[in-house]
Amino acid sequence: MKKIGLVSLLFFTCLALSFTVKTAHAETINAPTSITTDTVWRNVYTYVVQTTTTVQPGINLTIEPGTVIKLKTNAKMVIKGILEAPGTDQNNIIFTSYKDDAYGGDTNGDGSATSPAKGDWHCLESYTGGNINLDYGRVRYGGNIYSMVYSTGGALSINHSVIEYSKSRGIEIKGAASATNNQLSNFDTTGIYVSSGSPTISGNTVTGGNYGIYVVNGSPSISSNNLSNNSNTGIYVSSGSPAISGNSLSGGSGNNYGVVIAGGTVTIENNNISQYPNYEAIKLGSTGATVSGSVYGNTISSCKYPLGFAGDSIPSLTLDSNNISGCSLSGINLNVALASGTIPAYSLPYVVSGLSVNSGATVDISPGTIFKVKSGITIFVNGALNANGADINPVVFTSIKDDTYGGDTNNDGTATTPQPGNWNVINLAASSKIDFNYVTIRYGNTAISRIGANPEISV
Repeated sequence: MKKIGLVSLLFFTCLALSFTVKTAHAETINAPTSITTDTVWRNVYTYVVQTTTTVQPGINLTIEPGTVIKLKTNAKMVIKGILEAPGTDQNNIIFTSYKDDAYGGDTNGDGSATSPAKGDWHCLESYTGGNINLDYGRVRYGGNIYSMVYSTGGALSINHSVIEYSKSRGIEIKGAASATNNQLSNFDTTGIYVSSGSPTISGNTVTGGNYGIYVVNGSPSISSNNLSNNSNTGIYVSSGSPAISGNSLSGGSGNNYGVVIAGGTVTIENNNISQYPNYEAIKLGSTGATVSGSVYGNTISSCKYPLGFAGDSIPSLTLDSNNISGCSLSGINLNVALASGTIPAYSLPYVVSGLSVNSGATVDISPGTIFKVKSGITIFVNGALNANGADINPVVFTSIKDDTYGGDTNNDGTATTPQPGNWNVINLAASSKIDFNYVTIRYGNTAISRIGANPEISV
């Protein structure tokens, strides 16, 4: 009886061990090139996309939590129907490289001979009319040419997911979309790229790359995101009307910007922007574009400038109630070559790094405008410059070291004092014109100089 019992025990132990080994490595299934009936991919298998797998219009592909999908070189999935991928916190749905042994084991059976790399495969594409719904996913090692999760006109909802190791962009949006509470890192170019539409982009953590969020056009709501160490810009807007609120941006120590608005109508409110020591926390404007909207209630610290204007026009903004501390220069960096328009007076003085009026342009300066001119700078007037101050509200051109107007802009207390020659001169080109009323010019080499024939001067 003891011998039979021992044999039985050994038999069942071996059976249990064989069962454990069998389920530890999921069976591999090659995904079809076309899915034409409603299909469920189950988490007991690892699915391998060979080239392109297309979910056809009107068809549902549902993926169970914990399922692993591996894509071979240059492979992609195109969703023309609906992809439902509802992972869980404990059982993510994985889209990764065929060479990635971290999920689903050594599927290509080569041991450590190969390892995954950015761009091993292309993308998950939501095609026009399609719909991708991904929750608690992990998408890695794609982005060869395309963005790794890519809308070309279809709907996209991606939430609570990890997007990492893309050779290009992490997520690209064109149309209806929601990207919330995701973690994006180790991408080469941009974390979240918005081509168009009015997507909700909220609660994401975006680290590294060139840009955290890049908006080409559209009206996205960008809120409560955490963006850090983006080597060019945290949030860049080419055009459109985004609402940017409640985000935290940290630049680190590089030559980068917090928020850049090249053009459009924007709301930038209640953000925390810090650690941009070499450039502006917020930079607005570009040649040929206009910027308007609101910059309100932001906390800005440890930057070279809190704001800056560039291009050929000065933005028309509601600029108020921003909490600024620890910046090298407490003013609006001005580096512009102006077409016709108005220079408004803001609560901060302008710090002049470059200022010229283009030929044929007429520029009007509002009463109370203060220009703090940096060392060696010449202001060039090639068109017409009208400065219409008032007795108690003059227009002022003075040294960056002059604390009398606009306060201690260079933030050095009494360490420096203004002197004649701190900056250069206002130069008038041939046939240019200035009309100055109630204007104060201080601490330049010369107040006004003619460098061309027949300028018209009225002071």
